[in-house]
Amino acid sequence: MPFNEVDGLIFSQLAYVDYAGIVGGADAQFQTLLDDAARQYFALHPAEEIDNEIGIVQKAIYLLQLCADTRRYGNTRLSAYVNNVNIKIDKQFSAVGFHLNDGSLLVAFRGTDTSITGVKESAMLSYMFPVPAQIEALYYFQETASLTEGDVRVCGHSKGGNLAVFAAVSCSNSLKKRIRGVYEYDAPGFPEPMVHRYDYLEMRDRLFSYVPERSVIGCLLEHNADTKIVQSENEGLKQHQAASWVVEDDRFCYVPSRDEASLFIEKYIKMVMDDVGPENMETVFETLFTFFESAGITDYEALRSFDAGDLLRTLYSVTDITEDQRHLLEHTLKLAVSDLSRLLYKEKIESYIKRLDAVIAPEEASRTKSGLRRTSREKKEPADKVKKKRKREKSQNRKKKRRKNQSRRKKSRKSRQINRKKPLTSVGGFCIFLIRFVFGFQILVIILFKK
Repeated sequence: MPFNEVDGLIFSQLAYVDYAGIVGGADAQFQTLLDDAARQYFALHPAEEIDNEIGIVQKAIYLLQLCADTRRYGNTRLSAYVNNVNIKIDKQFSAVGFHLNDGSLLVAFRGTDTSITGVKESAMLSYMFPVPAQIEALYYFQETASLTEGDVRVCGHSKGGNLAVFAAVSCSNSLKKRIRGVYEYDAPGFPEPMVHRYDYLEMRDRLFSYVPERSVIGCLLEHNADTKIVQSENEGLKQHQAASWVVEDDRFCYVPSRDEASLFIEKYIKMVMDDVGPENMETVFETLFTFFESAGITDYEALRSFDAGDLLRTLYSVTDITEDQRHLLEHTLKLAVSDLSRLLYKEKIESYIKRLDAVIAPEEASRTKSGLRRTSREKKEPADKVKKKRKREKSQNRKKKRRKNQSRRKKSRKSRQINRKKPLTSVGGFCIFLIRFVFGFQILVIILFKK
């Protein structure tokens, strides 16, 4: 059976495994059988350590064990394992080469790890191009592929997919001719100029992009490839975990389009980025990560366990944030709360109205046609009297609504005047606002991603 889209996803997941001490580095000449790599990994890492890994890494480790017991993957050879994290330049990069049974080379780039450095570099994609990991991905791909002959493929999940596309698009022309496919799985995109470059368009027919039906990561920034929508067994953000994607034989099970929540989030993120502006995105993220550093948050687990009490104590101690940064972050957070809630309920209401119209419209049409909508009183009264009566009722209703709206506007003006007198310029005021934002945003996320 030839190489297929499911193979690419499996190797993209295997790239999340830490092969340190098992697979040689980029300068090593020897290769390790996947079967041997699995045995060595479980010998070096006890079950308790594996159980403490985050979900995506833990699933990749057990996937390695399953693949080792198969004829298709067990004889695959691994080489050129690299894992570089540089806090000073905000770089997180990891990759590994797989030498397949057909003689071809597959380079797999790892997605974002659990470190704050990895998360920060992913955020940098929104305002910096290229990021340090993209540059290293290009050098790694060029060097690793030059050590072999024959066909080459490249793949990655999440940020790894972004690195795979960047490396394939930016490599030398001689290497481009050897590339048979670039596989990205729920990966963020690029700044708009990048996806219209000549070298990107030249590679476009060999780009294979896949996202789950409720994709969030794969909707970030711009794409210019034919993207296929994959069915997932998970809900919400957990669909980013590729283990939940539905597979049938050697292909995915597809759905016609992304769901409403995914489309809503894409629209919302673009709106916020447009409002904040590209020139301010760096300031916003730098402020957030300055806060994380001051709070001692270094990885995903520390961030997840950070409660409101820690937030309050840390915010009072933060001195590295300037007043301009504080005001910009405050503006961005306010925008997130107000616009997210407004857009969320607007989209939900419009969706429900469309569904109701689809059910009611046929019934209304049939009832109007048969004359059933006319009451017995309307049948007795002349048509002109009925029309006058309806006009009077509409006029009275409009007056009532107008009076209600006027009273609401007056109350709103008073509340705004009070708020203007008390701006959130102090550290204490900013702390109170940010705590309110955290609780409000948690409620909105629960509403948005509930099953």
